[in-house]
Order: sequence, then C-alpha cells, then structure tokens
Amino acid sequence: MTDIVSVYSQKALAYDQWFKDHHLIFQSELLALKTLMPATDNILEVGVGTGVFAEALQIKKGLEPAEGMAALAKKRGIDLVQGYAEDMPFPDSSFDAVLMITVLCFLENPNKAFSEIRRVLKPDGQCILAILDKATPLGQLYDEHKHTDAYFRYARFFTAEECITLLTQSGFKIMDTRQTISSPNLQDIEEPTEGHGKGCFVVFKSVRV
Repeated sequence: MTDIVSVYSQKALAYDQWFKDHHLIFQSELLALKTLMPATDNILEVGVGTGVFAEALQIKKGLEPAEGMAALAKKRGIDLVQGYAEDMPFPDSSFDAVLMITVLCFLENPNKAFSEIRRVLKPDGQCILAILDKATPLGQLYDEHKHTDAYFRYARFFTAEECITLLTQSGFKIMDTRQTISSPNLQDIEEPTEGHGKGCFVVFKSVRV
C-alpha cells in the first residue's frame, strides 16, 4: 500500500467530515460537476473515496484503493471495487463515462491511468476530470503549503494547460470546461463559469476519440 493510500485509509472519517465542515466549497464543486455530467447512469468514479460526490451525483459504481475510504463508500450504497486507476479490473468498453475528482495529483502514473480510462470507456465515452489548478492563485497556495497537509504532502499538482495536453495525448478531445472556487473564503455557493484561469477547481469534459 502506498503512503497516500494508507493515509486516506486511516483518515477516511476526517476526510468525510471535511466536506460537511466546508459545505460551501463542496456545493460549489458539485455544481460545477453537475453542469458537465452526461445523461447516463453507466458511470464509473475512479478514486471514489468515501462516496460523498458519487452519492450526490447518483453514481453507483466506484473504484477505490484505500480500505477505510471504501468502507464508507459502501455504506453510501456505492457498488465498490477496490483497485487502482493504473490497473482497473474492468473489461474493455464497460462504461459510458468515467469521473475522476482531484485524483490526478496523487497518481503514480497518470499516462497509464488515462490509458486505462480510455480502455474501459465505450467508443465516444466521456471522461470528466476535475483538478485543483496549480496555475491559479489558490492553487499556488495549496502547492506552496502542501508539505503541512496530511493529504496534499503527497500531491503533484497540475495546471489546467498540463491537463489539456495530457488528455489530448491520451486520446481525448476536450469538449467543455468549468471553473469555480475563486476564493478560499466563500460566503455563498459560487456559480461555475466557463474556461479556466480564475477558479481553483476546474472540470474538463472530454470525449474518447
């Protein structure tokens, strides 16, 4: 078990509580995701964690390597399969869409993970990728202070442009982009806007080509 998987397994309850304590951030991120989610129920969330997003988005299938997180996801009714993004235990062309939320920064081999995502997607299947954009002021703040955070100390943050390149080189075409969380001190749920560069939380909708 890698260090980050072990940390997430041990701190699953604290991770889950964070979304309750920071509900404006969670609801803002959720709103951005909802604007780009495809109209299908055949969706896999990779790195489903405790299932907090999957439950809210009515996603039934999840992949998660951390046992502690997986246990909470199961309690939420997620059909949970333990495994890693780089080696998914699913047949080719299994899903209409794959969702991955702030998981990219923890992957040991992003290229292999996207190759696997492409493999398990049906032709014209969609990859919905959400990241914390390192190029934004808030993203830079996260990166500068990641060594003090139990989770992010293991992260390698990407810029939105790097993600666009990675998706394109992996056989995906970017269809749409949304951004939110332009400030760490939200007073209300933030409406997502198109593009990237301002909001730290960026969602890419891409299609398998």
